[in-house]
Amino acid sequence: MANEVLQKTGTALVWAGGTLSSGTGFTKTSGNDLTLASLADNNARQGVKDDLGATRAAQYAVYLGVEFGTGPAVGAQVEVFWSASPSATAGTGNTGGCTGADAAYFSAAEAELDEHKAGLLYLGSLYATADGNGSFQRQMIGWFRPPERYGMPVVVNKSAQSLHSDTDEHYVAIVPIIDEIQ
Repeated sequence: MANEVLQKTGTALVWAGGTLSSGTGFTKTSGNDLTLASLADNNARQGVKDDLGATRAAQYAVYLGVEFGTGPAVGAQVEVFWSASPSATAGTGNTGGCTGADAAYFSAAEAELDEHKAGLLYLGSLYATADGNGSFQRQMIGWFRPPERYGMPVVVNKSAQSLHSDTDEHYVAIVPIIDEIQ
């Protein structure tokens, strides 16, 4: 009988600013801080650098969950990028000028945000629904193949609204999709 190459889902790596509510379906990975509370339009945040492992899945599914402070227009976007790095050290080897820490990314006021995000790997965008204040929106936004062992997410708010001020609904999750010969 021939072998089949099937897929299984690995343990998600999740970046968030605090403890996630049970409704998100994910649990924050210890140390993976990414504070998206009150993230204003045309601003961005980067998460803490993490290790995907010396041997890792070839492909990851990407999820984004956010809560808006005011209901956005239909189709408003929140973008997610990946800063890859060959180094475990927080500030070393990161693409797009990332620091490897939970911090603001280049702001619109510096007129550098679009310039620097061009150096990152685009993972996908959440396209908002017109739900009102405090509505949680979660989408599977894409797939990616990490080019390096280390990296961190960067979230860019292009929704024309600020995100909500709490931390229990905002997250980026990458879920390994593992090929397995059976």
